[in-house]
Amino acid sequence: MDKNDKKIVFYGRPDGLGNRYEELLLLSNYAVENNLYFKYYWNNTGNWKYSNKFTARNIEIIDIDYVKKWPTNNFESTKHWREFISTKDIQYSKNVTLNLNIPAVQKKYIGVLVRGSDRIVDNIELLPPGFQSSEDVERSIKLTKEYLTASEKKLPLVLFSEDSELKQYVSNKLMKFDQILLPQTSSMEQAYQDFINLIAAEEIILCSKFSSFALSAGLISNKKVVKFHSYSHPLLKRWKN
Repeated sequence: MDKNDKKIVFYGRPDGLGNRYEELLLLSNYAVENNLYFKYYWNNTGNWKYSNKFTARNIEIIDIDYVKKWPTNNFESTKHWREFISTKDIQYSKNVTLNLNIPAVQKKYIGVLVRGSDRIVDNIELLPPGFQSSEDVERSIKLTKEYLTASEKKLPLVLFSEDSELKQYVSNKLMKFDQILLPQTSSMEQAYQDFINLIAAEEIILCSKFSSFALSAGLISNKKVVKFHSYSHPLLKRWKN
């Protein structure tokens, strides 16, 4: 029996690119450490849909966009996996590769990531890990302005966000700083364009409470992400950049 006959089924999270990279990273590390092989379903059954541009050691990645009934008896649902991901740090690993060319930078810039309004919750008593209040948003903008004012890096900003209204709002708040737009590639999904352009930035600033998208870009580019919020929740503290 070869390794293809022994692959363990794993249904991935139907989330954003940062969450998918995080999950692949942890799963590939686990697979390599334990000499296991997985069949990972790249999950496009929800609202977040992307083509897969990653490869991962010991993992076969298969696109899926429909399931009649959500499976609950696979490895991702086990207590063992939940315990593993709750205790393992998230840091750069060569086990997962992004198969896209990082654009050559014609003019250096600072990437500013603004997490979308889907992560803004006004009931702070029910604030889940990784979400933020409106007050958190304003504090992030204020601290970003203070950081840029004090910084020796006087580079133009490029703002990234999947939320066009919030992006424009933050752009207006940062209007005293030079801002530029990057060329668009019509053949590439917008999320991947933002991802590789954030990776290519001279510096990454997280102008939000939390974003696995920004932190994943920082891991791949080996850059320390500038953050203004401390994380007390164990699932957020695992990120080591």
